[in-house]
Amino acid sequence: MNDRVGALHPLLPKDGAIFVSIDKAERTVLEHVMDGVFGVDNKIEELIWSMNTNNSQAPNYSTNHEYVLVYAKDRLTAEQDRNMFREPKPGYEEVMGLVAQLNPDYPPVDLIEAEIKKLYEQHRIAYREELEAQGLEWEDEKGNDPWKGLFNYSHAEYRDEDGIWVPESEARQRKAKIWIWQEDNMSMPATKQAATTRDPLHANYRFYSPPHPITGKPCPVPSRGWNCAYAIDPDEPNKRSFQALDKEKRIAWGKDENKLPRIKRMLHEVETNVGKSIFTDYSDGEKQTSAMFGRSGVFLAPKHADFVSRFIQHVAKPDSTVLDCFGGSGSTAHAVIRLNRDDKGNRRFVTVEMGEYFDTITKPRILKAAYSRDWRAGKPIARDGIRQLIKVVRLESYEDTLNNLLLPQNPAVDVENPQNSDLARDYLLKYWLDFETAGSPSLLNVRQFADPTAYRLKVKQPGSDAQVEKTVDLIETFNWLIGLHVAQLDRPRRYTAELVQTADPDLPKDQNMRWTCPRIDEQENGEFWFRWVEGHVLAVPGDDTSRQRVLVLWRKLTGDAGRDQAVLEAYLAKKKLNPLESEFETIYINGSHALPSDGNAATRVRLIEETFAQRMWEDA
Repeated sequence: MNDRVGALHPLLPKDGAIFVSIDKAERTVLEHVMDGVFGVDNKIEELIWSMNTNNSQAPNYSTNHEYVLVYAKDRLTAEQDRNMFREPKPGYEEVMGLVAQLNPDYPPVDLIEAEIKKLYEQHRIAYREELEAQGLEWEDEKGNDPWKGLFNYSHAEYRDEDGIWVPESEARQRKAKIWIWQEDNMSMPATKQAATTRDPLHANYRFYSPPHPITGKPCPVPSRGWNCAYAIDPDEPNKRSFQALDKEKRIAWGKDENKLPRIKRMLHEVETNVGKSIFTDYSDGEKQTSAMFGRSGVFLAPKHADFVSRFIQHVAKPDSTVLDCFGGSGSTAHAVIRLNRDDKGNRRFVTVEMGEYFDTITKPRILKAAYSRDWRAGKPIARDGIRQLIKVVRLESYEDTLNNLLLPQNPAVDVENPQNSDLARDYLLKYWLDFETAGSPSLLNVRQFADPTAYRLKVKQPGSDAQVEKTVDLIETFNWLIGLHVAQLDRPRRYTAELVQTADPDLPKDQNMRWTCPRIDEQENGEFWFRWVEGHVLAVPGDDTSRQRVLVLWRKLTGDAGRDQAVLEAYLAKKKLNPLESEFETIYINGSHALPSDGNAATRVRLIEETFAQRMWEDA
């Protein structure tokens, strides 16, 4: 736990947060780890997840909860964002979607309210069916309806773009919008109040009886008094008062003076709720994965995408990157895709998994989630796929490294002889790794860099000892190795070259023929291959102001160093790149070359192979 949490901490932005789900067996250990890495002051909350479980065979209590520990990278920074640790009001999107559908026709308010009521009723039926499908009792669980905080938002009216109330008869003409609202209490909080609130002669008096707008008779007073003064303050006209609210049509009056006036709470102004430390989530991840794959038991205790969505919505912005270092069945990636589909967000996900089920469960679930929102019996029941670029990166494992060591056929030491055990150990660990295995693919065989697209390793197949040769992406590996933030990854390009051999008096007589390349042209079937990669690295990690522009130039070598050099010079000339005077602070090129090595070019132009080997072993 400590190693993994310690590795995650520096990846979080200053306003980022981490959610860790854990059961009671490891909860205490995890809290000590999180306190040690993130600091006690950065603990946000311990969420208690109430689940639909009941172990009737338990010797004492049936455990039906787990924990989710929440820590911020920097608590003060996170809490300055008013949207952090809040969650969308369940059903909000559905109601606002209905409003958007109704608004163009400007229907009467009565019809709008009837449609809102109909939507709520449809939800209740669907929710009851869902509960009963899980074997739960409606009377016991109906109080857990996630929409229950929405049902009082049953009133509608029209207002213009400035929020001014509009009669429904003028709604179309004034291009008004439908606002949904509920009545709410206007009582003072049940706390100690200033003495002026009970002084009838003071402007802060809170026990006034407002006259009813139709009957003119005084209305009742809340037992604790009103939560605002009555009259508009001429010195502060924008200050909250009963008269100001009434002027804005924000007071819900009764038919006569017998009803206590209440304030109108607009739905779109309270679209989120404060997250609660105890939450009930009966979403069934097993049911969801079974629907997607057409069979049950594809993964042990998979999490439902909606469960993970809750936490993403608590902290992530529409363009955030969400990292799950225990990818499991792919529930986090699934949640990100669903949220992006629902709110048109641009969140990205990184899912890390080392289990052999990555290819059979994790990746297929992510692909299925992008193809369709809903599945049944392994088949999509909706054609609402979204565009999704999914990149799969496989990292070399420890076993793969060992499997790719090329050991000598006849070692100098008889390693099988027990009498040579100490000598054999030192020989294997030192001499073999330093000398005998040099050139092994897993230890960087620079001779294979002549063709950067053909570097291959033997890779162990998950769940077996079988191996298969696979091509390694040297180009991307090198980008990671030097910490390159890629700005342009050009496609591979081929060139034909006009090559001329001339005598060079500066070379020895037996080697005085030199290749020159007066012309180079891009052609699909050209002999010479180049790939241009540019971006920047940070001279000081984490300091974006320390950017340095970098060019990485890959080429396929032909085996004739003279011809390769001539074509390289022609290529750079075609690209108008002079190593002596370049806008790039560093230029990396694979293969030996004879580019200028004096002045700035001496430190600017570097060999990829040399840098590769240095970076691979600098922390070994």
